[in-house]
This record gives sequence, structure tokens and C-alpha cells, in this order.
Amino acid sequence: PIAGARRFLKRYRVVHLAREPIHCTGEMYAGCDADLGAMAVLQVSGIESNVYVVLSSQRFQCLDQAVFRQMGLTLERPQIIVVKSTIHFLADFEPVAQKVLFVEAPGVHPCRLGHIEYKNLRAGMRLGPLGATNSAGKF
Repeated sequence: PIAGARRFLKRYRVVHLAREPIHCTGEMYAGCDADLGAMAVLQVSGIESNVYVVLSSQRFQCLDQAVFRQMGLTLERPQIIVVKSTIHFLADFEPVAQKVLFVEAPGVHPCRLGHIEYKNLRAGMRLGPLGATNSAGKF
């Protein structure tokens, strides 16, 4: 178990299964193919609005809308889209977002850049979106 994590116990309906590589079209991976292994779209049951979860058997930083399109989901209609990514998702997702919120969730690899003791950073480097800049090459 991961400290602070809670199980999300709900019933799910399998909506879509796939195993084909994803052809990325966003700024970060444009033109590359990503093999995420077996993938599934699950619909959460018992919730009034439609909530879908996209799962892959291979780890991948979700920074390309092609992941959703490949699984039959369009990003024009959802009110909320949640991706597990540090910051690279912005290039492809920010243009379709009305607002972007950065959150930290419990997990094995939380993105806490401010807690890392960096050395020799060039002056003016930011450690996060709209974060403070360093002036002396260190934080």
C-alpha cells in the first residue's frame, strides 16, 4: 500500500480494449509511435456523470491526446480531463483546456521538484509551472 492512498471501490464496465501502438501527434512526441501494451477504457458505474478511466499495461507519461483518441474518446465534450503527467502534457492539452490545475496525488513518484537539492542550475531556471526562479544556480 502507498501512504495516503485510498482504494476507489466502484464497479466498472469495460468500454474499449486495444493493443495497437499509438501514433502520437502532439508537440512532445509528434510522429512517434508508442506501444503501451494492452489498454482498456473503463466506465465507472454508479456515478451520474460519465467518468472514464484509461489504463495501459506499460508506463507512459500521458502527454499526447492521441492516447484518448486511440481509445475512442474525444476531448471536445468532457468537462474534466485528468492526466498523470508532470508538465509535458501542457503542449498538447492546454490548447483544449479552459483551465489547467496542477495537483499532487499520493503515489510512488510524486512530482516534488522543490524538494530536490539541485546544483549548478543556470540563473532564472524555474522548477515548476509559474514557480520561483533561482538566482544563484541553486535552490
